[in-house]
Amino acid sequence: MILRRETLKAVLPAVAERGDAAALQHVQVEPDGACVATDGHLLLKATETNRFDDADFPRNADRGMPPFVTSPTTAFLLPKLAVDRLIKATPTKTPIDILKAVQATVNGDQRPTVSATDLEAVVTVQAVDPADGHRFPDYARVLSAADQPVLRVTLAVDVLASLIQSAKAIGAKTATLAIPTGVEAQERDARTPDPALDHVFERMNGTSCRQCSRSEWQHGAPTGQIAAPIGIRYQASDVAVVGAAAPCVGGAV
Repeated sequence: MILRRETLKAVLPAVAERGDAAALQHVQVEPDGACVATDGHLLLKATETNRFDDADFPRNADRGMPPFVTSPTTAFLLPKLAVDRLIKATPTKTPIDILKAVQATVNGDQRPTVSATDLEAVVTVQAVDPADGHRFPDYARVLSAADQPVLRVTLAVDVLASLIQSAKAIGAKTATLAIPTGVEAQERDARTPDPALDHVFERMNGTSCRQCSRSEWQHGAPTGQIAAPIGIRYQASDVAVVGAAAPCVGGAV
């Protein structure tokens, strides 16, 4: 089983800090290579859409790398410190893409091991034994089912980063998103029209893909996508901020 460095890094923000339930201080690796982490407030699951082949991972037995026998067939846990070690051991500047990944293997009834190498050195960590009381929660209960009606809102990552930067600047601890609903949420805001400013708000008003989004909504699809601006509100002891964020129309996944 090959795990990309990006897959491991993607879920680390959700790993619980010390003092929380022991299992939540780990990353759970699923038999299909998906990585999951949660601190009870945030749940992240990263799944690779383009997998490496185990046969392509370099063998480095003379440096102590365990031989690859077979991929784990059950989920296993990796402590955050172990994941940090593996990520650090993968080279960032290399033309060999698979070196930016790690390999998990299991030999018989032994616990899985995960190794990283830069062709010079090898770092190998061992998975935590679930019998030690590290029981990961049933996270599937909080994920949306494939047939569950949902309302999708897509914001650009740089927009989210800007919102977080602004909220942190005033010391806000939470931020509220006001999600517009109804068919009108797919329409361009017609209030106080000003042709001179239309180009400024064109993206925020979602004009580029509005017809596709509205058609999806009106045809009764199980999921709708919001095109109207998303209301933003957060405050701290001395400052309050309100605003709007433009959704990425047509960019929902």
